[in-house]
Amino acid sequence: FDREADCTIVSVNIAPKARGRGIGGILIQRGSALAADQLGVSEIVAWVMPSNPASKRVFEKAGYRDTGLREYAGRPAHRLVYGGSP
Repeated sequence: FDREADCTIVSVNIAPKARGRGIGGILIQRGSALAADQLGVSEIVAWVMPSNPASKRVFEKAGYRDTGLREYAGRPAHRLVYGGSP
């Protein structure tokens, strides 16, 4: 989790040998809930490239909502949000 002025950015990278076991989803769900509750984070944002639909699904299952494609780091990316206003 990286705090920025108006939100917190989450980034997750699971070792290739550990992928497909549900670890990422658990980390995202529990980590996001803890950040929101115990750190007072009101909005957590995940940027997911369109070429990574599996990551997008994991974030959505963890309670993130897709607010649409936007530009991030010079490329289009899905902006997924946990908490904050709908």
